[in-house]
Amino acid sequence: MKMSTVSFAELVETIGLEDLASINRDEIANDFMPASVTGLADGDFVLAHLPYTGRKAELYGENHFANGLVAKAMADVAMVNGLRPGLVYDFQTFAAEYFVTNSLFAAYQSDSTVKIFPEVVTIDDNGLALKRPPSHVIDYGACLTSRSYLNDQMNFITSDQRPFVFSPLTRTHFTNQVLLNTYKARYGQDVARAIIDQRFYIGREDGIAAATDEMVSAQRAQGALVEVADIILATGMQHTTPEDMRRGIENGYSLLKEGGMLVIRALARPAVDEIGTDDLAGWAYEAGFPEKNTLLYEADLSNIGSILLGGHFGEREIRTAVLTK
Repeated sequence: MKMSTVSFAELVETIGLEDLASINRDEIANDFMPASVTGLADGDFVLAHLPYTGRKAELYGENHFANGLVAKAMADVAMVNGLRPGLVYDFQTFAAEYFVTNSLFAAYQSDSTVKIFPEVVTIDDNGLALKRPPSHVIDYGACLTSRSYLNDQMNFITSDQRPFVFSPLTRTHFTNQVLLNTYKARYGQDVARAIIDQRFYIGREDGIAAATDEMVSAQRAQGALVEVADIILATGMQHTTPEDMRRGIENGYSLLKEGGMLVIRALARPAVDEIGTDDLAGWAYEAGFPEKNTLLYEADLSNIGSILLGGHFGEREIRTAVLTK
């Protein structure tokens, strides 16, 4: 597999760490890539899959999030110019393909604890009946567990129903490319092409606020209904900024159809620098969601999907809130 237009020397120069000069290509493929690739997606989420000691631990991180010098530097670069064609953009394309086909994470299903079926949404195995099969699902701060929603989309096809349109909103190129590659890897090139051609997948890479602002304004400019979504997922909120998420939740009230659901999933007791479920729900109430219609579900961070969601190891309580418009 080639790195497109990205050479190793260019990568070293872009990251700006002289230490990389002592790292060979095999280490880039086998160690650095799995450790830093998710940092390219969101800037604050990096997982090293192997324990490192000494200099490698400092460079890559040691089973923690965003604590390796290489990972931090790559994330900083990705956030600055990860939306523009060029070196970092090409690297994210390469990294996304590697992630789906070669990395250790490729073996994990990374199932979301929120599952969407034609007649029901399940949250930590709790069933919530739907009045109608959803036709459009918007995923705020889409992350790696969002691959699970592609399987949910296919459940509609196997039930002989029209699949829902899936709209993942990301901040940079990487996660969007992971999802597109997942279609190809799981369902084949023809299915992936059909999904894209029929606009059952509409990815955005400019962040939640910008994407939802444009959705609202575009619908109004065409004289069309702004209420286009049946379900809005805010289950990857730590993959964006508080300001970005808050604006998305404000727009979410306008974008949801009557009876549509906003699903919020975050930490029940966040630290000072974290966003918790109560914070997000509070913004939703300010936007117009009725508090009386809120359903709450409690769980612990225990599986790979929850670890990817929470960005932390250890036992931490997570809370899901379902708000209905």
